[in-house]
Amino acid sequence: MTRRWRKILMLSLGLGGGFLLLLGLTAVLMPQDGVRQMVGQQLRLSTGAEVSLGEASLRLLPKPGIRLSSSRIHSAAAAREPGPAATGVRSFSLELERLDVDVAMLPLLRRAISIERLAAAGSLLQIEWPDDRLVAKDFSLEITDLVWSEAVDSPGAEAPPGARIPEDLVFRFTVGCAELEVGGGR
Repeated sequence: MTRRWRKILMLSLGLGGGFLLLLGLTAVLMPQDGVRQMVGQQLRLSTGAEVSLGEASLRLLPKPGIRLSSSRIHSAAAAREPGPAATGVRSFSLELERLDVDVAMLPLLRRAISIERLAAAGSLLQIEWPDDRLVAKDFSLEITDLVWSEAVDSPGAEAPPGARIPEDLVFRFTVGCAELEVGGGR
């Protein structure tokens, strides 16, 4: 290897290492409480629910993402009217022990977020419709390949649960639970 190529290789390795160090320092120095508040606000805006988040932590490798622990997401108790026709959800409740969200790297460079994987484990997942309900206890849920084509409109503050979820949302999921109750029966 010639001296010139050796210098180019060393410069490339130095720049790449510096970039990784900068990314690592950003994740370490970013205030975790600020991340938790930002995620909580986005969850409130997108679901219309009451959100209480536990500890939050960011990671950059192997994939950028965030982990939340000891969190609760509840639709507002005052919302008694059914949600939009696409979902018909009257209310929902999640009690999470852990939530991991992995995002794709390339869309981040375009200042967009693409969720590759969402994995949750918790003690309660409850969804109520006007004539039915689903309750899962000690559950695990993994959602992958989240895709939707249009921007989400922002309904008013009094919008029913689920009104801010895109109608053309498509994803794959796997779920497991220790106890499942559907429509009042087990």
